[in-house]
Amino acid sequence: MRFGLFHLKAHLADQKAILSDASIDEMQRSTTSVGRNGGRGVGWALEDRRDGYRVISHTGGMCGVATSLRLIPAEKLVVVVLCNAGIRLPHHISDEI
Repeated sequence: MRFGLFHLKAHLADQKAILSDASIDEMQRSTTSVGRNGGRGVGWALEDRRDGYRVISHTGGMCGVATSLRLIPAEKLVVVVLCNAGIRLPHHISDEI
């Protein structure tokens, strides 16, 4: 799950830097507001939750599949749920985790 670690800025010894930490921060900066505590960054949904955590996420799907990717940088946590059915289950599981 190097992609998740990359976006958490958890650099691995054998990993060549593709973007600077400042560039990653900029990608995760809200460029538009969605609701009270949400926004959109470059390809990311951003949420500053009431419990104090910032959640950076992206979902996907097409006929027969659904995916959910959540990053919680303060905890260095990446949650990925993949499903080979076009249902909302991955999103519910991500919420519970």
